[in-house]
Amino acid sequence: MIERRNFGQKCLTALNYAFITALSLVCLYPLLHVLFASFSDPILLIRHRGLMLGPQGFSLRGYETVFRNPNILQGYGNTMFYVIVGTTINMILTPLGAYALSRQGWPFRKFFVFMFVFTMYFSVGIVPSFMLVKSLGMLDSRWAIILPTAVNTWNLIVMRTAFAGVPNELQESAYLDGASDLRILVQIYMPVTKATMAVMVLFYVVEHWNEWFHSMIYLTNNRYYPLHPCTCVQVHAGCRKKKQFKRKQ
Repeated sequence: MIERRNFGQKCLTALNYAFITALSLVCLYPLLHVLFASFSDPILLIRHRGLMLGPQGFSLRGYETVFRNPNILQGYGNTMFYVIVGTTINMILTPLGAYALSRQGWPFRKFFVFMFVFTMYFSVGIVPSFMLVKSLGMLDSRWAIILPTAVNTWNLIVMRTAFAGVPNELQESAYLDGASDLRILVQIYMPVTKATMAVMVLFYVVEHWNEWFHSMIYLTNNRYYPLHPCTCVQVHAGCRKKKQFKRKQ
């Protein structure tokens, strides 16, 4: 049976759609502004005032300048490496740890859960972390960016909670059929909680894509820098050249 809506409900729905559309445009406009500016002529762009509803002229000079810089392309390559390899390692270790911590009757389960949660509130700090990475021989390498963040504690706790909601009957029936714990995890728990798995992938991808802090601490060779430190190094190098040029004058 189709429910008929009265005039007031239709007006409220129209207002909701109008509000959501306006809010979406407000959030979308900064992205469009950057896109329009990237295709605009630099001189016309500097002279422009107010809202930009389209490119000011047309020029690809900005893209040419960016892609001529080898540090930018190298930074993109490093960032893609950290995103792909780092997320793969994250999504291997996090479900394994969450599965172990979610099983009832597993010895020392509460102790290990407490230890994981404890690290969320009490961190050792930058200096001990730097000394640990250095002692493991990972300093100034790509693994210094990937392995120390191989498991995010918050993501581990969220995935453990999702695994704990899976009925025990599924695991018991799989045990009776001779399935191992790894097979139960891959073929039962992960498909059942695929929504949580997708969110975890998104969280890890964004975390690696926005990575810059650890690279500034653990890396000294700019060959391994992700995109954000590469741009910072390029800007600082340009500022130094300008200062040296002014001093010579």
